[in-house]
Amino acid sequence: MHDINESITKESFESNQCDISNAIPDLLEDFQSANSGAQSVAGLPTLELGLNGSEESNEGNDTAEHFCATENSNPQTRQEELQAQQHQLQARQEELQAQQRQLQARQEELRAQQGQLQRALLELAGDQNADVRRTVAENRNTFPEDLTRLAADRDPSVRVQVARNPNTLPADLTRLAADRDPSVRVQVARNPNTLPADLTRLAADRDFKVLRAVAENRNTLPEGLILLLPSKGIREFVSPADLTKLADHKDWWVRKLVAENPNTLPADLTRLASDESEFVRMAVAARARLADR
Repeated sequence: MHDINESITKESFESNQCDISNAIPDLLEDFQSANSGAQSVAGLPTLELGLNGSEESNEGNDTAEHFCATENSNPQTRQEELQAQQHQLQARQEELQAQQRQLQARQEELRAQQGQLQRALLELAGDQNADVRRTVAENRNTFPEDLTRLAADRDPSVRVQVARNPNTLPADLTRLAADRDPSVRVQVARNPNTLPADLTRLAADRDFKVLRAVAENRNTLPEGLILLLPSKGIREFVSPADLTKLADHKDWWVRKLVAENPNTLPADLTRLASDESEFVRMAVAARARLADR
């Protein structure tokens, strides 16, 4: 026993604990045998160590073996769990890659269909029947390049649909803004893609519908709206928000037109009532007299 105790140091305790645990039952068994022999010679009762014979000795042996087996099996079990998780991640990655390949294949299919549609519309854009060309011009799937070709069509009904199409290029709308047919110019004035400079030029148009469309277009510049204010049939289509902006215009005659407009807000009229120009103040006073009636 003395030799065993000397062999166990503080540094090697943890590494040798399983060997010690396995050796304890054997040492107890040897001690128990020696004790029994000694007592039989001396006629003394057998010394009980609290282990109840070989049964508790075997129990201690089993406990030691279980402890060592548990300590040795944990790293292997953890490694198996990590490998299983890695296999799951690899399977998920392969699944995502398969989905990505399917998406790419679908995109290529759609591009092929789009190309077929473009070729079909391009062919129909040159059809001899004006109704066919007009249908192509109003189609929202028609490509801008095809609309450019149809913008010079000899049939005005085709050019009208080109002017209405949101896919029409601004450069084509600029050419159509000078079209000889007023119905074409009306659609240009309504198109949200029409350039503000083109809307300003259309504000000087002689056609009533064209002027109204310019007044209602949100892209119309103040310069274009000013051209519309003198026309009593058109000025009603200028929005109150646009009139608020024009109420601060540097030219008094523009502010006078704002004061005369029936859509001008009361807050703007109140501000114009103290305008430096007497003509503006007179216009506000005239509006007040009309309100009293």
